[in-house]
Amino acid sequence: MKKIALFCMLLGMGFSCSGDDPIVPEPDEPEIIIPEPDEPEIIIPEPDEPETTVPEPDVPTGTPPSTEFIYKFNIGDNIMAIVGSNVWYSVAYGNGKYVAVGGYEWATTSTDGATWTEPVKIKEGNTWWNGIVYEGGKFVAVGQGVWTATSTDGTTWPTSKQIMCDGWSRSWNGIAYGGGKFVAVGDKGYTTTSMDGVAWSTPVTIEIEDILWNDIVYGNGKFVMVGNSGYTATSTDGTTWTEPVRVGTNVWNSIVYGNGKFVMVGNSGYTATSTDGTTWTEPVRVGTNVWNSIVYGNGKFVMVGNSGYTA
Repeated sequence: MKKIALFCMLLGMGFSCSGDDPIVPEPDEPEIIIPEPDEPEIIIPEPDEPETTVPEPDVPTGTPPSTEFIYKFNIGDNIMAIVGSNVWYSVAYGNGKYVAVGGYEWATTSTDGATWTEPVKIKEGNTWWNGIVYEGGKFVAVGQGVWTATSTDGTTWPTSKQIMCDGWSRSWNGIAYGGGKFVAVGDKGYTTTSMDGVAWSTPVTIEIEDILWNDIVYGNGKFVMVGNSGYTATSTDGTTWTEPVRVGTNVWNSIVYGNGKFVMVGNSGYTATSTDGTTWTEPVRVGTNVWNSIVYGNGKFVMVGNSGYTA
């Protein structure tokens, strides 16, 4: 801290020689110190050491999710629909049982759609399984990380493998069976086919920027897939696809075939129908909810959405 001192100099000391009145020196002015304001102390913290977290491996003995989010409801008098929600993403029926798959590798089975077995893991890891279908005596599931898996009973999954596209981070989002083959669809416009659910063709993509296929269905002799930005496309063999067309600009999440028509549902309450999968009605809104799934039975279509909404 700096100091500023002010001084007064004396012209003489004692008496003068001329006989004049003595010169009495004035008292010294007190030293006045005006402190400068303190400079603020600047503290530059050292950078924190990055926290290194080593995740524990996700093992099959982890806490299983609740099966209360697998919903059972009747369509009319005889048809029962089972739809997954929350952590459960997809449900299929075959060989006398329902099999539901979902997040973090979990799968569960039920013979009546109401009471479910203790969930088991399809494999070690954290894969979210997005779709499942039953055909030819086996369940075939697809999911994140381009994984596929097969099981004859929905409990033991002896075969799981990755079907590489342009990166392990991609996902297979939907699967359908028709015309003697399984067809899976996913991110970046990729599709792949399999005769047995184990050996898969080299994935191919439709060259449209950032297209993402969410679901696929087989009906009326063709596959129809739906995705983001309103896109749909059709194929009779699951390999060669028509040029995608846009039905609005909405995200389409699910599609089903029944009663001679395709019906797809998506975000913001939108739905649309088609008899051939190519020419679609103008999208209409049923509420403003996000519709995640649609099923058909007993002459009725039933949609299931966020927050427990159905229609």
